[in-house]
This record gives sequence, structure tokens and C-alpha cells, in this order.
Amino acid sequence: MERKTLGLIIGIVTIVALITPIVGVLVAETPPPPNEPVNTTTPGEPPRDMPVFEFKGGWGVLRVGFLLNTSFEDVLKLAYTIRNITYPLYEWEIEHNITVANVSLRLGDRFLERAMNVSSEHPRLAAVYAFVAAIHYAHAPAYANPVLGRVIRSNLGENNTITENTVNAVINTSRELRSILVGAIDYAKNNGYNTTISEKIMNWADERLDNATKELESGNITCAFHLAVSAYHRYVKAYSILVKTVFADFIKSQVENITSILVEKRAPISKRVLDALPVGIREMVREKLEAGEYKTIKDIVGHVKKETKRIMEQVWKREKEQLKNAIKNRVGEIKKRFPRVNIGDQDIDDIVEQYYSMGYRGIDLARAVIRAIEERLSVYGQIPLFPGMRR
Repeated sequence: MERKTLGLIIGIVTIVALITPIVGVLVAETPPPPNEPVNTTTPGEPPRDMPVFEFKGGWGVLRVGFLLNTSFEDVLKLAYTIRNITYPLYEWEIEHNITVANVSLRLGDRFLERAMNVSSEHPRLAAVYAFVAAIHYAHAPAYANPVLGRVIRSNLGENNTITENTVNAVINTSRELRSILVGAIDYAKNNGYNTTISEKIMNWADERLDNATKELESGNITCAFHLAVSAYHRYVKAYSILVKTVFADFIKSQVENITSILVEKRAPISKRVLDALPVGIREMVREKLEAGEYKTIKDIVGHVKKETKRIMEQVWKREKEQLKNAIKNRVGEIKKRFPRVNIGDQDIDDIVEQYYSMGYRGIDLARAVIRAIEERLSVYGQIPLFPGMRR
């Protein structure tokens, strides 16, 4: 039982890695001529009964050996299920001129066609092609992110400012995505898949979208924008989880057939941790790692957290000074138009430092300071500092 559970966990983790677009660089063979045997070996490896497909990325090299005893019909069902779940999303993305979505869909269809063409002569090779097709179809949720970027850019106001039209565009696009997601969830549920997690994430997104609408009606454009964008990203997440759930169920159903060569070679964990770090921290950690200063991964994580905090403090302090200068320049412009305004540079420094000491950072610090200074300016009339950041 423990062996089965371990195989299931490894399988699901592997599939999650495979269906992430930035991970997979697929090296696949073309179908062999009908009269030639399937090449199933590589130098230095024992003979085997199926071709080798390598997936190169953060995990190192993953070789798909777990389809050895899986029927072509089962893998074909997986491919068609993923395609039916993601096809409406692909169509929507293509309507928004997302070229990579069109490429991924065509690749999936191409591998599915290959699978059908060789299924009679080479059912195991066909199973691999069908599985690769399913992976390509599974990329669809990731390509929804560029859609949002296009919508935002095409609806910005003058000087690239976020306006009411921008927020409305994001809200409407989020609703379009939600409608497609609901259809995908219904399809998966009707076919016996557990959609609980995706539905919960969708409900969280619904709440944010409702709040975005309320904030927009109240005139809080910036807040409404952030809520709408957050809702959109959660819909994408729900879609992604839905696809991964189908893959996980497939792996679970094949536990009896999973072989010990599911993951034949992978990069050491220390290398994977290093590759995930920012360049500046990576080199520092690499030096200490080579010097033997780390005993466990926990030591690396602790050091990275410490360095990250130090770097962020430097960034925040730099942002704080930039905020001071920006506000001083703006107040200087206001004084030219309203000579009665009596807010000096020291006043601005004090206000910024006050909120910084209270733990405000980044955009939250800017908003708090701007709000405080606008309250000081209100005695001279309605004089906004930066209209786009008033809330």
C-alpha cells in the first residue's frame, strides 16, 4: 500500500510539472514507418517496450515510462477529456489574438492525430502521443493571462492611467472567463470528476468581482481595479486546478500500472533550489553551498529568507525616498498655482516616516501618505495630489 501511495504522489507531482508551460520542452519521436520496429532503447539503457520521451525543466529529465501497461483507450479518453475542458478557453484566447494559444491547440491536435494514425500498429506509441496531446491541451489556462494584459493595455486612459473604462473592461473580461469556467466545471462534474477545489476558488473570485463592482460604483477606481484583476487571476487558477484534477484522477486510476521508471533522472534538490533563486542571491548561496556551510535545505531556506528581507528593506527605503521626492515636486507645482498652501518639505518627510514606521510599504505607503497630505490640502479646496492613487 505504501508503495502504491508513493507511486501516486510521484505521478501527480510529475504531471503537475509537465503541464506547466514554462517547464516542458518536449523531445518526441515521429511515428516509425509501418514495417519498421519501434525503437525503444537509448545508449546505456536496457531494452524496453516503448519509446522514450524526455521532458526537460526544473525537475531535470523526466522520462514517461508509466504508460507501459496503460491501454491506448484510457489515454485517449484522457486526451479528449482535457480537450473538451479546455477547447472553449482556447477559442476565447484565440479570439483575443493570443498566438501561442493557437499554436498549443494545433500541437495538441497534431499529436492526437498521430496517436490515431499509429494506434492499430503501435498502440503503446499511440498512448504516448495521446498523452502528449493531453499535455498540450492542458496549457490553456496559462494562456488566459496574456488576454488580461491585452484588455488592460487597450483600455487605459490618457497617459496610461487606470480609468473607470479600464476597470469595467477587466470586470467584463473576468465575467467572460467565468462563464467558460462554469461550462468546464459542469462538463468535468458530469463526467465524474471532483470539482470541489475549483468551485471554491471560483466562489472566492466571485466575491472579489462583486466587491470590485461595489468599489467602482463608489468611485474607488484603483481599489476596484486591483479586486477585478485578483478575481480574474483566481478564475485562471480555478481552471488550472480543474485540469490538474483530471490528470491526478488519471494517474490514480493507473497506480497498478505505474512502473518504477516514472522518474528516471532528475536534478539534485540543491540545484533545483538554486535555479529558482534570483540571480544575486543564487551566486551567494552557491558559494556557501560549495564551501559546505549548509548542512540541510532548511539552512538554505533560512539564509535565503534573511537575504531576501535585507534586499527588500533596501528596496523599500529607496522607494520611500523616491516617494518623498515625487510628493515634494508635486506639492511644489501646487504651490505655484495656490500660493496659500503651507506644506513644507519637512512636513512631507515627517508624514512619510510616520507611516513607514507603522509598517506601510510599497503602494500601501504611497496611498496612505497621499491620503494624509490631501487631507492637509483640503483646507485650500479640492486639490488632489495624484488622482489615480487617491484611494
